[in-house]
Amino acid sequence: VIFERQMGTRNGGLDAGRAHLHLQLLPVPKARAAGVRAALESAGKAAGIAFEHSDSAHWPPAGVAEGEGYLWMQLPLGGGALLHRMSSNPKRHPMMFARQALAQALGTPERADWKACLPDPRAPGNEGFSVKQLEERETDTLKARFRDFDPTPED
Repeated sequence: VIFERQMGTRNGGLDAGRAHLHLQLLPVPKARAAGVRAALESAGKAAGIAFEHSDSAHWPPAGVAEGEGYLWMQLPLGGGALLHRMSSNPKRHPMMFARQALAQALGTPERADWKACLPDPRAPGNEGFSVKQLEERETDTLKARFRDFDPTPED
């Protein structure tokens, strides 16, 4: 599942009034992929958040006005996308809504906080490395595996 959250920052501080967005990708086992949409919609309903479903998972989401806050989630297995727009549904979604709902749907609620997913320097094979070094190693491995799909130009 790929999800993007775009919201304006709250008043006050150096970032007041600026748009803040982030994009995250969470792997979903194929065996659980079919139930993701229903789980997200159910979690949304419980939180008072309404979603629009689109058969297209095209990004950026269509019909979103410039500067409008939204939560967009591309569903697995060609299931389209879910979109929560602030203009048509002013209930503000919690910052960690998508990650919390997905962690619950996958039966791993303890992983709702990304900090719980940091590599463990005490795990076998990780001894002697810091969390930062382990993250860098994972990043390099991911870059190598997806190099053929990277659309950015070579340096």
